[in-house]
Amino acid sequence: MERTWVSALILGAGQARRMGLTKQLLPFGRTTLLGQVLGNVLASQVQETVLILGHEAGAILRALGLNHPDPEEGLNRSDKIGFKVRINPEYAEGLSSSIRLGVSSLAPQAAAVMIVLGDQPLIDPLVIDFLIATFRASGRGIVAPFYGGRRGHPILLHLKYRESMLGLRGDVGCREILSTCSEDLLEVEVDCPGVVQDVDTLEEYRRCRESLK
Repeated sequence: MERTWVSALILGAGQARRMGLTKQLLPFGRTTLLGQVLGNVLASQVQETVLILGHEAGAILRALGLNHPDPEEGLNRSDKIGFKVRINPEYAEGLSSSIRLGVSSLAPQAAAVMIVLGDQPLIDPLVIDFLIATFRASGRGIVAPFYGGRRGHPILLHLKYRESMLGLRGDVGCREILSTCSEDLLEVEVDCPGVVQDVDTLEEYRRCRESLK
């Protein structure tokens, strides 16, 4: 399989139980927290972007200036808005349900998928481009950023792992795949603390907003 076509999957369906409010709707710069994540991805060199929503999907879409997708389709036309939207009715199960839905929604020509967390607004589009270039040049099946001694997101996986992703269950991401396929994993150092900064508390939200200034 060629490595040219990379799709991004933004996980924005969660309930944010730890924060106690819909963090996707929190103001961030000129948009919302999730809007900032989406903008960063759209400014990168990914060929396709799929945004997964669930909890408060209608309110989030309105905040992004979009109407709710047709419930029969669950999909906005990417040729009009630049990205796909899928609504995950099983979002309460956790991350795995969104990954399964997103992977099953990718374009047939996709060679790899980049898993992007919907609460990491400080990832530079150039870092996304660097991870894509590293994936294409390295021959590895999995590429992940590394900062300050910690592995972060987004994580890029070759679609030879498609069935493994479709088999995920519960509130877990791709950690199990990474742990069982460590010989195929390339961790690359990046100069971007945003890859390890997510927003689970109001204090983390405050710090991220301060970093944006």
